[in-house]
Amino acid sequence: MVGPKQIILQGLLLLLLITPAIGKVGLPRAVQVELRVVARELAVSRRAQLLANRNAVAAQEAVLAATTGEGGRDLRDLRRRAERAREVFYFWQSRCVSLEQRRGDLRERRRAWRRSGGAIAPRQMPAAGAVEVPFRSDRSRSGWDGGIGIRVEAGDWVRAAAPGTVVFAGTLPAYGGVVVLDHGLRVFTVYGGLGGAEVALDAPVSVGARLGQADLEGGGLVYFSVRRGREALDPQSWHRELESGKSLESSQE
Repeated sequence: MVGPKQIILQGLLLLLLITPAIGKVGLPRAVQVELRVVARELAVSRRAQLLANRNAVAAQEAVLAATTGEGGRDLRDLRRRAERAREVFYFWQSRCVSLEQRRGDLRERRRAWRRSGGAIAPRQMPAAGAVEVPFRSDRSRSGWDGGIGIRVEAGDWVRAAAPGTVVFAGTLPAYGGVVVLDHGLRVFTVYGGLGGAEVALDAPVSVGARLGQADLEGGGLVYFSVRRGREALDPQSWHRELESGKSLESSQE
């Protein structure tokens, strides 16, 4: 019987072998690539779960045999082995459930983008208000870069400009409360000047979802940035192109 530690090590080694090096491919990876990686990890985890289940059943049968006096082995040691085997099985079972949920989330994002005609760019501004800090300017707020400052009423809700996944929710110097959304295909949106995040890390959000309220101490100035990889895009230019029927993808080709 293969030991519990060997099962975990073998499974994790397989995951390392089939998963691309993140540092080489960059983040975020395209959703289709992520789906392939998750599918492979899920296949490996299911095989490991099956093997762990067989070991757990064999260990339990050994305990029963020893209880009836047929095994001739130390009952206490057999029970410890059976408990470890069950723990390994539960580990892989939990991992399979997590991967299946991740795959479902990715498939839903892919369906949403297909329904939108393949445009993954932000679809709306995060808040209604005048642009007080233009793109590439930090005249009104020291340290701001690569985005715009939108003047809103303090306490107004700041909303997601497009469906995506929360990859950061916290505070940053000069930006205050910040939420960063990953929209896939290397497109991010950044929202600053929030009093606090109303979303959790790794949570999927839909377009228009509430991310947080404009910070009262900041006077209602909201930072908004659209980024493709490391490149900062002018949110106002993007918005005019979107209204004229152009997508971010076509405008960048």
